[in-house]
Amino acid sequence: MVRWLLNHVSSPVLLLIIVGAALAIGAAAEWWQAHQRGRPTRANDMVTLTVEFVGLAYAIMVGFVIVNLWQDQTDAREAVSQEASALRDIATLSEVLPADSARIAAAVRTYCDVVVNDEWPLLRNGTRSERGHDAADGVLRAITAVDASDPLADKLQSSMIDSFKEFTGLRTHRVALADVQLARELWLLVILASVSLILLVAAFESEGSKWHIGATMVVAATIGTILFVVVALSYPFSGDVSVSPSPFIELARSL
Repeated sequence: MVRWLLNHVSSPVLLLIIVGAALAIGAAAEWWQAHQRGRPTRANDMVTLTVEFVGLAYAIMVGFVIVNLWQDQTDAREAVSQEASALRDIATLSEVLPADSARIAAAVRTYCDVVVNDEWPLLRNGTRSERGHDAADGVLRAITAVDASDPLADKLQSSMIDSFKEFTGLRTHRVALADVQLARELWLLVILASVSLILLVAAFESEGSKWHIGATMVVAATIGTILFVVVALSYPFSGDVSVSPSPFIELARSL
């Protein structure tokens, strides 16, 4: 559900939806409080203590979730950059071999084109492209086709094979990161804690009702924004806040 929203709803609209839902919960809680009749007076001290406890737990939990999601985003960007860098090393080493450089550069360029045009849209749904896998094999075939009878060519071929091994590891890591997600139990905990905190804030007794309603709306909007950030960072390759294939685009252009 979250991935579908990220892939089909723009960030501004998604922000409005999530914040609007949080505000609606806060407004509904205030309306319910205002229309109760004959209810006993609440103990604001107990409500305050509960809000402080839940608020502290909520801050720790959400902070942990956001830091974890941001780390996944950072890991994905680094994997993309390092993968393209390993391919660039292969192409650079091949330039010393005039008879093979054009073939190897063409294989690298083909891989970059397949990743950008075919695999990247699939990564938005957490899957990899078989064409990308085949294009990676094409790079290896181009490397192993080098005539290694010359000592220099043999040494360069070994270096390119080492770079290719690094490249395949980074590719595997990148594809795996496309399907990283929060556990459903953690999603449930975040949502329930967010709703609970809004309802607890609305439970305060206040003589200045307008100020009290305003404070509830501010808290609800803040929590809604936090939830939007959690949703936006949920999948490294999905949504408007996602990892770009620009390193592969730049590499293909440079070849």
